[in-house]
Amino acid sequence: MNLLNKIKKHLKQHTLIITLLNKFKKLLGLDLNRAKHDSYYIEKAQDYIAKRAKTEKWLKEQAIMQELLTEIPNSSTVLDVPFGTGRFVDLYLKKNMSVFGVDISKDMLVVAKKYLGDAYSYCNIKVGSAEHLHFEDNLFDLVVSCRFFTLIPLDLAKRVLSEFYRVSKSKIILNIRLKKGNISAPYWIKSKRISGNICEKELINIFKNFNFEVLKKKIILEDSNTTLLFFILKKMQQKVR
Repeated sequence: MNLLNKIKKHLKQHTLIITLLNKFKKLLGLDLNRAKHDSYYIEKAQDYIAKRAKTEKWLKEQAIMQELLTEIPNSSTVLDVPFGTGRFVDLYLKKNMSVFGVDISKDMLVVAKKYLGDAYSYCNIKVGSAEHLHFEDNLFDLVVSCRFFTLIPLDLAKRVLSEFYRVSKSKIILNIRLKKGNISAPYWIKSKRISGNICEKELINIFKNFNFEVLKKKIILEDSNTTLLFFILKKMQQKVR
């Protein structure tokens, strides 16, 4: 067999292996590429609002966030991570909040600037990662994270919670999809994506390990296997390691 035929045979075998692996991941309901990080680029960023703004989930998230913010004092400082399109900025500004935001995607922030118009100038926005927030400790009265925990793996979720604990001085609002029942999916599945694979009991224990107390939870949507909820968490004084 000459060299060219050997190369062709190797490429064919490699392609077959990749195809089989992708079919196996699809069969298990895994989408590893979507769970890598919270980033939206170019076309995906531009289409973000158009595809989501009128969906039932989007509208319920907006309504519940408005309700939850009534429990936060006016003129508070809020950090929104990931900032995305700045969908909650109007709600923040109505409460005279000082608005800060972080998003890993520059393209998404371009969309946010266009979407928010003049309101964008009232926000302090940075490009950055949720697991490495470049802010001082105990700086924000409130940290908000919408949809991020529905995308990321378990280990990243824990690192982000640690950062949220560090920069917050009072409360956190976040949402996540939980697996119904008292048994979470195996670790190797949660290591790909936490959303829909972790039960409430385990999640509450994780919150406790980072010294957060659950103040309130609100159901957004649910089906036969999972429930999508918002949580308000209160930061306790001493972090548990």
